[in-house]
Amino acid sequence: MIPAEAVRAWIAEGYGIEFDGLTTVAGGIDRNAGRWRAECRGRAWAVKVSRSTSEAAVALTAYLADQGVPGVPGPVRAHNGAPYLVRDGLICWLVPWVTGRRPIRTGMGRHHWEQLGRMLRSIHDAAVPAQLGSLPVETFDPTIAIGRARAVGQAIASGNLPDGTPTATDELATELIALWQAHSSAIGAVAATAAELASGLSSARSCADFVLCHGDPHLGNLVVSADDELWLLDWDDACLAPREQDLMFVTGGGVLAFAPVEDTQQEAIFRGYGSVGTDITRLTYARCTRALIDVADPALAVLDGSLPAGERASSLEIAQGVVSATGLLQQALDRSTSSC
Repeated sequence: MIPAEAVRAWIAEGYGIEFDGLTTVAGGIDRNAGRWRAECRGRAWAVKVSRSTSEAAVALTAYLADQGVPGVPGPVRAHNGAPYLVRDGLICWLVPWVTGRRPIRTGMGRHHWEQLGRMLRSIHDAAVPAQLGSLPVETFDPTIAIGRARAVGQAIASGNLPDGTPTATDELATELIALWQAHSSAIGAVAATAAELASGLSSARSCADFVLCHGDPHLGNLVVSADDELWLLDWDDACLAPREQDLMFVTGGGVLAFAPVEDTQQEAIFRGYGSVGTDITRLTYARCTRALIDVADPALAVLDGSLPAGERASSLEIAQGVVSATGLLQQALDRSTSSC
């Protein structure tokens, strides 16, 4: 989306840092963002440039880090005092590189799960600063989530796939279509539940129940540093919402079918988080909208023959996980799956 050399020049101008090296970091599903590891005189930073991340989300990480919330990497301040740079619809920021291991590959110990609970509680208990401005706020409107799922169903039903490739000659699309048709009733039920719950939640909406949320605190966004401290990365989905928006990631199995949160891990999280009365209606609504997006977005990617085969294959695996027995779709259908 932007050449590395342009990023180097932009940061040199805005931060006064001349990088010795800038290496692309693979991973992530946001096509509107680029990530790099930057080095200068033995120090390293994580650099991100995005079209979709809000300035408020980056400002939030700076605020929480300044408040001493553990595990939040504070962004470096630019010459103008802001924790980011803005140019031509792009936002750029850098944070110190956290050297460590990824729990999504290696797992976490009980004390790390407790750390995660304490971290989430500190985030949720933080006062909401007025200067955050445009931080997204939960409105209990499932239109976008339902619309994405509906778009997949309509594309399959009409045969009007994004690239026009005949499905009979495309194994990935054929497999995705069979998967979608097998689970269409469950997907429709989740969409109906989201619409049903949204009405009541919207009418009873109280900002007093809203807290600062990371919005995506799953294992893939965690790093255990060399000194055994837990760090929570990727704050692109930060928002003001009921605490259930974050707690759905650590209750009832979490959102990753290939790495479900076990009962003992959930218990450790709430030892760190403390007692809380989780609202099952808000928790179910959060699961429903997340499940619809998590199955629809990768499904649309699979149906897009213009994308690389490897990306389409990975997207198919994601969709398969969401509709699996341990996936989020099943949790969304089970309203009894709550937290402590």
